[in-house]
Amino acid sequence: MGERYRSNPATRPHLTLLYDTADADFQAFSDAYFNNTPLALFVTDGAGNGLDADFSITGFSVEQPLEEALSVSVTAKPTASTRAPTWKTGSGS
Repeated sequence: MGERYRSNPATRPHLTLLYDTADADFQAFSDAYFNNTPLALFVTDGAGNGLDADFSITGFSVEQPLEEALSVSVTAKPTASTRAPTWKTGSGS
């Protein structure tokens, strides 16, 4: 049975993507944001521990630094869906 998670800043991942409209990840985040559809994400610490849930993409803004590549700032939060959020551990449980 999945644990319950509050949608608070600790469970709202923020990430930066390179602005590349041909990239599948960019397209998935863009589609989820502009179509207001949930996106399944596994937010991990790199060792396989993390939150596996459906997320609503709440922010998708283009960053235009003067001397670097264009990027997109993405913010997500867990959303209600038929798939309950679960905490996964590096052991696969």
